[in-house]
Amino acid sequence: MFDNEERNIDDLGQGTYLAQFNKANGVFTTIIDDVEDLELLNHDLFYYKRVVINPSTQVVLGNYVNFNVVNIQDLPTSITEEQVDVLAREKIVSVYPIEKQLNILSGAIISLSEKLGVEIPEIKEMQSFIEEVLRINKIRKMSYMDNPDYDYKTEDDVRLEFYLKHEGGILEYEE
Repeated sequence: MFDNEERNIDDLGQGTYLAQFNKANGVFTTIIDDVEDLELLNHDLFYYKRVVINPSTQVVLGNYVNFNVVNIQDLPTSITEEQVDVLAREKIVSVYPIEKQLNILSGAIISLSEKLGVEIPEIKEMQSFIEEVLRINKIRKMSYMDNPDYDYKTEDDVRLEFYLKHEGGILEYEE
């Protein structure tokens, strides 16, 4: 394979590849195409072992001393803390978009500051700015709705379309 050729991982089949391991700790790093002359590779930072693997359906688990080639379908689904946090964030923002959160918080701060007799001009400036941007955004939405060159969809339209496509599926599952 030449450097300028692109290859889709789904097009790969079982073959002999090189498993690359971090020389400092033996941790597996990646699979690379086999090469005839191993001296071309970086032996200062990595160890290499030839493995028979289908990179589309298998992965290397373990370290340089003790590793196995395993089928991806036999592994548990991997999910990161960040992925779970993003799902929670998306759920929160779907009900309380950031501008709504800011308006609620700034309104509460302004109300408290007035009761305490404390002036916080930055909050009022922020609130005015947000209100102005939302006012202009409303006008922009109307211009897209009225323009036949655009197929403008409201959030409700998109949500309905999404739920109609997925009705009866995993989205209706409750824990």
